[in-house]
Amino acid sequence: MVRLLVSEGMSAQRYTAEITFPLLWKSVIRRKKTILVSAMMGACLAFAGSRLLPLQYMSEGTLLALPSQGSSSGAAASGAAKATSSKAGVIRAPGLLRQVVTNLHLDTANGLQPTLRLPAFIATALTYAGNELHRMIGTGDPALSAVDRTVRLVAKHLQVESEEGSDVLAVRFYAAQPQVAAAVANGVMEAYVRTTEAGRQQHLKAIAAATAQQAAENQQEIAQLEQKIAQFVQDHNMSEVQNSLTAALALEKYQDQLAQAREDLAHKQAALDTLSDDNLSGAEEVLDSKTIQKLKETRANLIELLSKLAPTDSRRVNIRNGLTGINTQIESETKLVHTALIRAFAMAKGKVQALTAAVAQPSNAAQLSTGEGSALKLMQASLEGKRALNTDFATHAEQMRLAVEQAPGARILFAAPLPEQPVHSYGVLSILLGFAVGMVGSAMMIVTRAVTHPKISTGQDMIAATGLPVVGCLPDLLKTSPKATPIVDETLRAVWLTLRASGRAERGTSVLVTSSEIGEGKTTIALATARRMAMDGSRVLLIDADLRRKHLSTTVKPDAAQPLEKVLSGEVALAEAVNGHYGVDCLLAAGSYPNPVSLILSDRFANLVENSRAQYDFVLLDSPPVLRVADALLIASLCEHVLYVVQADRLPGAVVEEATRRFAGTDRDKLLGLVVRADSRNLTLGDYYGGYRSFGLY
Repeated sequence: MVRLLVSEGMSAQRYTAEITFPLLWKSVIRRKKTILVSAMMGACLAFAGSRLLPLQYMSEGTLLALPSQGSSSGAAASGAAKATSSKAGVIRAPGLLRQVVTNLHLDTANGLQPTLRLPAFIATALTYAGNELHRMIGTGDPALSAVDRTVRLVAKHLQVESEEGSDVLAVRFYAAQPQVAAAVANGVMEAYVRTTEAGRQQHLKAIAAATAQQAAENQQEIAQLEQKIAQFVQDHNMSEVQNSLTAALALEKYQDQLAQAREDLAHKQAALDTLSDDNLSGAEEVLDSKTIQKLKETRANLIELLSKLAPTDSRRVNIRNGLTGINTQIESETKLVHTALIRAFAMAKGKVQALTAAVAQPSNAAQLSTGEGSALKLMQASLEGKRALNTDFATHAEQMRLAVEQAPGARILFAAPLPEQPVHSYGVLSILLGFAVGMVGSAMMIVTRAVTHPKISTGQDMIAATGLPVVGCLPDLLKTSPKATPIVDETLRAVWLTLRASGRAERGTSVLVTSSEIGEGKTTIALATARRMAMDGSRVLLIDADLRRKHLSTTVKPDAAQPLEKVLSGEVALAEAVNGHYGVDCLLAAGSYPNPVSLILSDRFANLVENSRAQYDFVLLDSPPVLRVADALLIASLCEHVLYVVQADRLPGAVVEEATRRFAGTDRDKLLGLVVRADSRNLTLGDYYGGYRSFGLY
């Protein structure tokens, strides 16, 4: 409910209302049709707007990046996450994206940036206006070229994702056209593969250069030691040395053969270490096997065929069986290669052992027992140590080279396909969102209106808004249930009893029935009140004083009646013009008089009202609304009472107050308020019988 506070002012009465949640909720419920229409309009507008939103197509490809370095420590998970992040960073690097933009000519291509789906002439006009605005005021960074701006745009719409610790990356790209989305996604993956392969080749070249430089330095040191030993033997000219010269020559020959054998053994050792049980397929010997490569090609073709078949295709079972057989053959061939490599390693190792034994005999013969011989022996031991270090270095360098060569490189697993549907169409979502926004928006407007402009709902509201006495508060007479009919009849009886109370016994009472606006039910109330008076034994004349719309005449629908205009002109008498309607005499108007104000101000109209009071107990005049024309203000001076009808929940109290203030001071004292079409849930017994209590009749 609303608590109304009346405050007296110098010129008019004002009121304020404390709005509570139940009142606001009722205001919303009463206008549920308006809210529903607003929600439907919002849904239609939102759907129409969604048809203008830009479309985006997404194409996704799968890329196998360079493998991450394993870690056995507790920080393996964080290391894998960093490796994945670095791979994504390489793919999104400006340099790589610049290659894609240049190769695909994206800086001059269309379909990259999503735009509004406007008609062609509108889009052209907006583009022209945007270019002119850019030319006049300039936007963005003028130092950036078209390629640089396109690189930034590609980076904005490019997504690279991967599961933690995985080397498989999903590369997605969003564009306005499906062809552009697929082309850019594939172009990015191809550029990454080319870049990583170029990096691996550069790494191999760096390893080869470093190995060659270190090997040259080692050979130089070995040559210097050999020269030092030869110079030592020549300087001392010992007979033992001379006698062991032949043994020394034989030793040098065997040592050269031993060095070659050890180098071959290092190569075999590196190959055998690389060819482990966990990576048999990546060894160089396996890659060189034509049989294994043919089996792998066949397997790849079967896998591709399997991916194209439907999950329920019966051929999938035969293809899987074929794949199992091929995998078995590949494994068998790989083991044969492994066995052959083990045999070759054993033979190289035996050769090294045999040459080592052959070197030992002449070496012992070449040893001297003198002090000079001991020094020579030390120098020869240093030489052998240098040669052993050189052999170990060659072994490790070969292992590093083989590891880089045989490591799996980056490759495209699945190319990005041409997308068939856009990512979002916003159809259903826009309808739901527009419906919700329309509903909430209209409800908020109704609530705001109810808070800022509270409307009259009950008799108490009418009293607070205007300060006028209220004779009653009625529901909608056209929708009154039979149960409420007696209460309505008593309220109407209270109205005419209130009107009669201040009247003079020797003459009838004249009552003007009016309202603030059209459609508030004043004609219905005038007719219902006249009927109630007639049924209670009073003589009643109901005059249609609305000379503009003749609404009462349309409601009564007389068969044949002389209009009010002829009575005022003197063509017919009052008794000949009235028309009976449920015990009520009605004087109806034709509604065709050119100047109603002049007719109301004439003495003939005043005489008609005065003469009617001599013949009837009550004379009711149904006039136009106050806020439309001035007819009611003029007729009020001819009447003793003005029954002011206000429709509940239609007009704000400030509007009704303003309408009642238009009456002259003496005429305003004649006003009696009557609230109609009120919600029965808001009415109390006091509202129905307000007229009785206001004038102390009961």
